[in-house]
Amino acid sequence: MDLLNAEQIVKYGQWVIVIISLLGVYLVSSTKPKSRLSGYIVTALGRFTGAMMFIILDLYAFVIVNIIHTYIGLRGYYKNRKDLSHK
Repeated sequence: MDLLNAEQIVKYGQWVIVIISLLGVYLVSSTKPKSRLSGYIVTALGRFTGAMMFIILDLYAFVIVNIIHTYIGLRGYYKNRKDLSHK
């Protein structure tokens, strides 16, 4: 990827990631089980896109952290979806 494209992705992509991340936090903090469940998926999406951004920037420690957060978000989604279906 050339430097100009990488700069454009970082310049605009960071704001998309911020919005996705804030939406995820908002949904996870909901008292409604279905909203909270959606929040886990949105959080995982935000963290995954953050990891992609850090790959572009060659910040691999942050890639690892974001991949771990993606896993935790997806794990929370599947665990809570299973618990919700038993009620």
